[in-house]
Amino acid sequence: MAAEALRFDLCSLNPDKTTLHMNKKLRVLYIDDEQHVLDSTKIMLESFRDTHFEVAVEQDAKQAVPRAREIEPHVVLLDMYMPPSSGAEVAAELRATRGLEQIPILLYTISERILTSKELAMWNGLAGQLPCLMKDSTPIELKKKLIEVARAGGWCGNS
Repeated sequence: MAAEALRFDLCSLNPDKTTLHMNKKLRVLYIDDEQHVLDSTKIMLESFRDTHFEVAVEQDAKQAVPRAREIEPHVVLLDMYMPPSSGAEVAAELRATRGLEQIPILLYTISERILTSKELAMWNGLAGQLPCLMKDSTPIELKKKLIEVARAGGWCGNS
């Protein structure tokens, strides 16, 4: 009970919930098949002066689970379409892996393409659990959404 009260107090220190203290890192695992997108997003997130992001990137969807185990992210930023896999498959694999099932996931996509029936079944199984942000969002919108999703998953900035 005391730990829950302490956690609440730490979360309430920052009423706007959109900035973090410089000494409180938010570990993000960004999974995308396009290296230039990974690199530019990592640089952008890590350049915020009012927020300290620690961003690890992974281009190979098949390495998502081992990479998540390695870095223990507070939130996963996940591309929706990564041939030959999909974000749905990666999300389902993360949810099915002991120790990773509670990590919040933010879908980050460039399109609202038609999903295959297999992907649609996976998305339906994850319905309501995965927030989504379009890649044409502003850097500030991405920053705020990552913090929001991490906080909803229980992260309070006390890494």
